Amino acid sequence: MPFLAISARFPLGTFLGHQATGQPATVPDTARLHAALLHAAGKGSTAVEVAGDLRPSDASLAALRWLEARPPDALGVPRSVSVSSASVSGTSSYRDDGVIEKVKGNVRVRKVLKRQSDAVAIDGALWWAWAEELTPESFAAIEALCADVSCLGESDSPVVLEAYDASVAPMEVTHRLSARQSSFPPAGGLVMRTPKAGRVEELEDAYVRSNPAKRPTLGADRPSESQVAASPQPPLSRLQHLDYRPTDPAKPAAPWVAALALHVDTPIPAHDVVRFCAALHRTLTSFLGADSSALLTGSYPQGSPQPPNRVALHYVEAGRVAAIDNPGGAFLVLLPQDADPVEAAVVERLTRSVRKVYRGALGVREVRDRTPLDATGFWPAPEPGLIRFWRPAIAAVPEINRPRKDVRWSLNDTALLSMGHLLRDRVAAPTGPPEEVRRARVQAIKDLGIWAGGSRRIPDSHVERYVHKYPESLVVQPYSTTIQSAGQIPDGAVWALGQSRHLGGGLMIPFDLAPDVAQHLLGWSPC
Repeated sequence: MPFLAISARFPLGTFLGHQATGQPATVPDTARLHAALLHAAGKGSTAVEVAGDLRPSDASLAALRWLEARPPDALGVPRSVSVSSASVSGTSSYRDDGVIEKVKGNVRVRKVLKRQSDAVAIDGALWWAWAEELTPESFAAIEALCADVSCLGESDSPVVLEAYDASVAPMEVTHRLSARQSSFPPAGGLVMRTPKAGRVEELEDAYVRSNPAKRPTLGADRPSESQVAASPQPPLSRLQHLDYRPTDPAKPAAPWVAALALHVDTPIPAHDVVRFCAALHRTLTSFLGADSSALLTGSYPQGSPQPPNRVALHYVEAGRVAAIDNPGGAFLVLLPQDADPVEAAVVERLTRSVRKVYRGALGVREVRDRTPLDATGFWPAPEPGLIRFWRPAIAAVPEINRPRKDVRWSLNDTALLSMGHLLRDRVAAPTGPPEEVRRARVQAIKDLGIWAGGSRRIPDSHVERYVHKYPESLVVQPYSTTIQSAGQIPDGAVWALGQSRHLGGGLMIPFDLAPDVAQHLLGWSPC
């Protein structure tokens, strides 16, 4: 019996489709492939007539149920690049969207602004492959369905689907299904939306509901003066997100490499973020019970080595990035690089248990949804020719007081010292008197090419807005700064700086400038 492999070849060299968040999709996922095959089964050459309507045959349904119960074991993903990478806004046009509305007594077809340059150029065919045999009858059914699929994504993204025996298919495997699926997939992989058992019935039920057997009369089907498109959104309950690991992975260089977004119902004011993140931390640790997790609590046994970073909790308001599109924004639960897999699994279990986050008089936030994210690709990449800089969303807090005996010490040095704590696994650990240790760490960060400038204190006596807990000897001095990481932190990474970087403080927000503008406005100069 054959092993199945399916290739998707795009004759125009581009793929155009969108994720549920509205972001352009880089490749068609397995759920999109499955839906296209189901549509071909119901309306293509193999469909059968049932009560005056075309429906999938039994052979097609059996083959599609085989697919939904078995996620692909391997992928062949070609190189791709966005066709709009050279444009900030992309190419747009006004198009009819099928909505009739009445405005000031006039009935018209509404036109909306739609982007036309969200496609990606693809260098070769995309492959899905399964390591389990299927019957010749099911293979033949899938082969016939592939021939009836005309597009993947939008209608102007034509495709040629072909079925092969995977044992002889001319594919190059780039990703394999991860043996350990997690809500915090490590960076560098490919999270693919994939159907699971019951997806065929779910879509078939949705089709029956939207196409009732009793058709409306011509009179009842007339357009009204204001009428919206009737196409319902397809259900999503029988979908899952599966992590595929590259066959030649690159080691990520970000302080935090995996994230789970907890979408909440109500926005959190900027000056309450630290307190709500502390409340979320208390909620997570309360679920530990008799267990312990230094990765979450930060309480390491005396004398044991401590990593530079542990689990960090932050909040991102709606509109910062396309992945956080609900009005209430989202908490981010971040896992550091090289986190112990056992402890990471504990953190995942605890995070999945959170339903509400209470913060006394500040109220409660309900968790509405959860989305795994790549913490190294959280922010969009800078446009070509621009350089990425970073500033705290609210403020950063120093880990130490200003050295009294060092008159040369500046607030920029404080920011570089915080970078030294953040990246202390990349620089040699200095020894000696505290003043010399601080200077050596700052110099080591400068040697990496990292730059800090424009640092200024933020006068505010309400220190609880910036840090949850701090040593009695520390004078909390919130400040703002500008960082250029010189490639030590990926341009798309989500990260934080300073004493409160693990609990809501110091979240760094990117902005991009041309080199000459950065030199003029910030005083930055390339190394």
